[in-house]
Amino acid sequence: MLTLDLTYAEVLRLENIFDRTITDGVTTQHRVVLKILDVPNEIVPLVDSLSDVLLFNPMFVRLFFFFRRRAGTVLLRDRDNPLSAEIVSDPLLALFPFVADQPDVLDLLRSLWNARWKTVKNKSEPEQAASFFDIFMNTAYCIYRTAVMPAYTIWDSRCLAARQKVFNKCVDMLREYNSATHFLLTQPSRPINIFDYSFDLLGPHALD
Repeated sequence: MLTLDLTYAEVLRLENIFDRTITDGVTTQHRVVLKILDVPNEIVPLVDSLSDVLLFNPMFVRLFFFFRRRAGTVLLRDRDNPLSAEIVSDPLLALFPFVADQPDVLDLLRSLWNARWKTVKNKSEPEQAASFFDIFMNTAYCIYRTAVMPAYTIWDSRCLAARQKVFNKCVDMLREYNSATHFLLTQPSRPINIFDYSFDLLGPHALD
Protein backbone atom coordinates (compact mmCIF):
# COMPACT_ATOMS: atom_id res chain seq x y z
CA MET A 1 0.00 0.00 0.00
CA LEU A 2 1.36 3.42 -0.92
CA THR A 3 1.45 5.95 1.91
CA LEU A 4 1.11 9.52 0.70
CA ASP A 5 3.45 10.85 3.39
CA LEU A 6 6.36 8.78 2.07
CA THR A 7 8.81 9.91 -0.56
CA TYR A 8 9.48 7.87 -3.69
CA ALA A 9 12.77 6.59 -2.22
CA GLU A 10 11.09 5.60 1.05
CA VAL A 11 8.43 3.64 -0.81
CA LEU A 12 11.18 1.72 -2.59
CA ARG A 13 12.67 0.78 0.76
CA LEU A 14 9.42 -0.68 2.09
CA GLU A 15 9.76 -3.80 -0.02
CA ASN A 16 13.05 -4.53 -1.73
CA ILE A 17 12.41 -6.95 -4.61
CA PHE A 18 16.15 -7.29 -5.22
CA ASP A 19 16.99 -8.51 -1.70
CA ARG A 20 16.60 -12.30 -1.58
CA THR A 21 17.30 -12.34 2.18
CA ILE A 22 13.84 -10.90 2.78
CA THR A 23 12.20 -13.97 1.24
CA ASP A 24 14.88 -16.47 2.40
CA GLY A 25 16.06 -16.85 -1.17
CA VAL A 26 12.67 -17.97 -2.47
CA THR A 27 11.70 -16.64 -5.89
CA THR A 28 8.85 -14.13 -5.63
CA GLN A 29 6.08 -13.23 -8.04
CA HIS A 30 7.45 -9.73 -8.65
CA ARG A 31 7.78 -8.75 -12.29
CA VAL A 32 9.11 -5.73 -14.11
CA VAL A 33 6.36 -4.54 -16.47
CA LEU A 34 6.96 -2.06 -19.27
CA LYS A 35 3.87 -0.18 -20.45
CA ILE A 36 3.72 1.90 -23.62
CA LEU A 37 1.05 4.57 -23.33
CA ASP A 38 -0.18 7.59 -25.21
CA VAL A 39 0.94 10.91 -23.80
CA PRO A 40 -1.63 12.39 -21.37
CA ASN A 41 -3.14 15.63 -22.66
CA GLU A 42 -1.93 17.69 -19.70
CA ILE A 43 1.74 17.08 -20.49
CA VAL A 44 1.59 17.26 -24.29
CA PRO A 45 3.05 20.82 -24.34
CA LEU A 46 5.97 19.55 -22.27
CA VAL A 47 6.85 16.43 -24.23
CA ASP A 48 6.75 18.34 -27.51
CA SER A 49 10.13 19.75 -26.48
CA LEU A 50 11.58 16.34 -25.59
CA SER A 51 12.96 13.41 -27.53
CA ASP A 52 10.59 11.22 -29.55
CA VAL A 53 11.35 8.16 -27.38
CA LEU A 54 11.61 8.41 -23.60
CA LEU A 55 11.88 5.65 -21.01
CA PHE A 56 11.24 7.23 -17.63
CA ASN A 57 8.57 7.93 -15.05
CA PRO A 58 6.18 10.59 -16.43
CA MET A 59 6.03 12.33 -13.05
CA PHE A 60 9.51 13.68 -13.86
CA VAL A 61 8.53 15.09 -17.26
CA ARG A 62 8.47 18.72 -16.13
CA LEU A 63 12.06 18.44 -14.89
CA PHE A 64 13.24 17.08 -18.22
CA PHE A 65 11.31 19.80 -20.03
CA PHE A 66 13.21 22.57 -18.26
CA PHE A 67 16.51 20.75 -18.76
CA ARG A 68 15.84 20.44 -22.48
CA ARG A 69 14.83 24.09 -22.78
CA ARG A 70 17.98 25.20 -20.99
CA ALA A 71 20.04 23.01 -23.31
CA GLY A 72 18.53 24.81 -26.28
CA THR A 73 19.15 28.21 -24.72
CA VAL A 74 22.75 27.57 -23.66
CA LEU A 75 23.95 25.39 -26.54
CA LEU A 76 22.17 27.09 -29.44
CA ARG A 77 20.82 30.54 -28.70
CA ASP A 78 23.61 31.89 -26.49
CA ARG A 79 26.66 30.32 -28.16
CA ASP A 80 28.69 32.13 -30.79
CA ASN A 81 29.53 28.84 -32.50
CA PRO A 82 26.99 26.04 -31.89
CA LEU A 83 29.29 23.53 -33.62
CA SER A 84 32.16 24.12 -31.20
CA ALA A 85 33.13 21.07 -29.11
CA GLU A 86 34.46 23.13 -26.21
CA ILE A 87 33.33 22.32 -22.68
CA VAL A 88 30.29 24.39 -21.70
CA SER A 89 30.33 25.82 -18.18
CA ASP A 90 26.79 25.18 -16.99
CA PRO A 91 26.12 23.13 -13.83
CA LEU A 92 22.53 22.27 -14.73
CA LEU A 93 23.44 20.85 -18.14
CA ALA A 94 26.45 19.06 -16.67
CA LEU A 95 24.78 17.46 -13.65
CA PHE A 96 21.14 16.89 -14.58
CA PRO A 97 21.79 13.83 -16.82
CA PHE A 98 23.70 12.21 -13.94
CA VAL A 99 21.04 13.21 -11.40
CA ALA A 100 18.49 11.53 -13.69
CA ASP A 101 20.21 8.24 -12.82
CA GLN A 102 19.58 8.87 -9.10
CA PRO A 103 15.83 8.35 -8.50
CA ASP A 104 15.92 9.61 -4.92
CA VAL A 105 17.68 12.87 -5.83
CA LEU A 106 15.35 13.29 -8.79
CA ASP A 107 12.35 12.74 -6.53
CA LEU A 108 13.61 15.35 -4.09
CA LEU A 109 13.99 17.85 -6.93
CA ARG A 110 10.52 16.96 -8.24
CA SER A 111 8.76 17.45 -4.90
CA LEU A 112 10.38 20.83 -4.27
CA TRP A 113 9.73 21.98 -7.81
CA ASN A 114 6.07 20.95 -7.62
CA ALA A 115 5.71 23.15 -4.54
CA ARG A 116 7.47 26.06 -6.27
CA TRP A 117 5.47 25.54 -9.47
CA LYS A 118 2.28 26.68 -7.73
CA THR A 119 3.77 30.16 -7.39
CA VAL A 120 5.43 30.45 -10.81
CA LYS A 121 3.04 28.65 -13.18
CA ASN A 122 1.46 31.95 -14.28
CA LYS A 123 4.78 33.72 -14.78
CA SER A 124 6.71 34.03 -18.02
CA GLU A 125 8.76 31.11 -19.29
CA PRO A 126 12.13 32.83 -18.58
CA GLU A 127 11.01 33.44 -14.98
CA GLN A 128 9.94 29.81 -14.65
CA ALA A 129 13.28 28.64 -16.05
CA ALA A 130 15.18 30.89 -13.63
CA SER A 131 13.15 29.54 -10.72
CA PHE A 132 13.86 25.94 -11.75
CA PHE A 133 17.57 26.73 -12.00
CA ASP A 134 17.45 28.19 -8.48
CA ILE A 135 15.79 25.05 -7.08
CA PHE A 136 18.31 22.82 -8.86
CA MET A 137 21.31 24.78 -7.59
CA ASN A 138 20.05 24.71 -3.99
CA THR A 139 19.31 20.98 -3.97
CA ALA A 140 20.71 18.60 -6.59
CA TYR A 141 23.79 20.75 -7.21
CA CYS A 142 24.64 20.80 -3.49
CA ILE A 143 23.98 17.10 -2.97
CA TYR A 144 25.26 15.25 -6.01
CA ARG A 145 29.08 15.02 -6.13
CA THR A 146 29.34 17.57 -3.32
CA ALA A 147 27.80 16.20 -0.11
CA VAL A 148 29.53 13.14 1.31
CA MET A 149 27.01 10.29 1.31
CA PRO A 150 26.75 6.66 0.14
CA ALA A 151 26.41 5.98 -3.56
CA TYR A 152 22.88 5.21 -4.76
CA THR A 153 22.22 1.47 -4.40
CA ILE A 154 18.61 0.46 -4.94
CA TRP A 155 18.86 -2.82 -3.02
CA ASP A 156 20.62 -1.39 0.05
CA SER A 157 18.02 0.01 2.45
CA ARG A 158 20.66 1.36 4.84
CA CYS A 159 22.31 3.25 2.02
CA LEU A 160 18.99 4.77 0.93
CA ALA A 161 18.15 5.73 4.52
CA ALA A 162 21.53 7.44 4.97
CA ARG A 163 21.03 9.38 1.74
CA GLN A 164 17.54 10.41 2.86
CA LYS A 165 19.00 11.95 6.03
CA VAL A 166 21.24 14.13 3.89
CA PHE A 167 18.27 15.14 1.73
CA ASN A 168 16.17 16.03 4.77
CA LYS A 169 18.95 18.17 6.19
CA CYS A 170 19.32 20.00 2.89
CA VAL A 171 15.58 20.68 2.62
CA ASP A 172 15.22 21.77 6.25
CA MET A 173 18.06 24.28 5.95
CA LEU A 174 16.82 25.50 2.59
CA ARG A 175 13.40 26.23 4.08
CA GLU A 176 14.89 27.89 7.16
CA TYR A 177 17.51 30.06 5.45
CA ASN A 178 16.18 30.17 1.87
CA SER A 179 19.64 29.15 0.71
CA ALA A 180 21.86 26.06 0.62
CA THR A 181 24.81 27.93 2.15
CA HIS A 182 24.22 26.68 5.71
CA PHE A 183 23.83 23.12 4.45
CA LEU A 184 27.19 23.27 2.68
CA LEU A 185 28.84 24.82 5.74
CA THR A 186 27.66 22.05 8.07
CA GLN A 187 27.66 19.00 5.79
CA PRO A 188 30.91 17.11 5.05
CA SER A 189 31.61 17.85 1.40
CA ARG A 190 34.03 16.88 -1.32
CA PRO A 191 36.40 19.36 -2.98
CA ILE A 192 34.84 20.96 -6.04
CA ASN A 193 36.12 19.83 -9.41
CA ILE A 194 35.19 22.44 -12.00
CA PHE A 195 35.08 19.78 -14.71
CA ASP A 196 32.21 18.07 -12.86
CA TYR A 197 30.12 21.17 -13.51
CA SER A 198 30.98 21.65 -17.17
CA PHE A 199 28.94 20.04 -19.92
CA ASP A 200 31.04 18.06 -22.38
CA LEU A 201 29.40 17.73 -25.80
CA LEU A 202 31.54 14.64 -26.39
CA GLY A 203 30.90 13.14 -22.95
CA PRO A 204 28.77 10.16 -21.85
CA HIS A 205 25.56 12.23 -21.83
CA ALA A 206 26.10 14.07 -25.11
CA LEU A 207 22.99 15.39 -26.83
CA ASP A 208 22.11 14.33 -30.36
